[in-house]
Amino acid sequence: MRKFLLLLFCLALFYCAPSEALACSCAPDILRTGETEDQRIDAARREAQAVFSGTVLKIKIRKPSQGDRNPPVEVTFKVLSVWKGIKTEKAIVLTENDFSGGCCKNFEVGKSYLVYAYDWNDIGGLGTNQCTRTKEMSDAERDLRVLGEGKAPKRAKR
Repeated sequence: MRKFLLLLFCLALFYCAPSEALACSCAPDILRTGETEDQRIDAARREAQAVFSGTVLKIKIRKPSQGDRNPPVEVTFKVLSVWKGIKTEKAIVLTENDFSGGCCKNFEVGKSYLVYAYDWNDIGGLGTNQCTRTKEMSDAERDLRVLGEGKAPKRAKR
């Protein structure tokens, strides 16, 4: 009887286990216990290499390098305002291409975003993902209030 109950218990665990595990994991906000949301926004600005608002002009998947199963997605922005790190009116930001892993940040052409970008030495350039404060402008009211007024990017010489 014990063996039967043990077998039944093991089968129940098997069927209750999730069928898919996601590889991406963000550092929880618990690491910043005691901080207000405004302090978290300010910390994200300090830690980012670049903070800007922009409209997505183009999205393309980079060509894979040798052994690269999921080359990054390259997102080209028309920069609207800058708080840190961007000097021109266009910026390219990378994100993961592994949509099943949950780390990528989904962007849409024509939509505007507040972008917190970080230096991605392993793939070259600035990058962002779901673990950053990057968000659609329609959801960025509080961030914008804390960041203050941004500066216009420099226009390219013609």
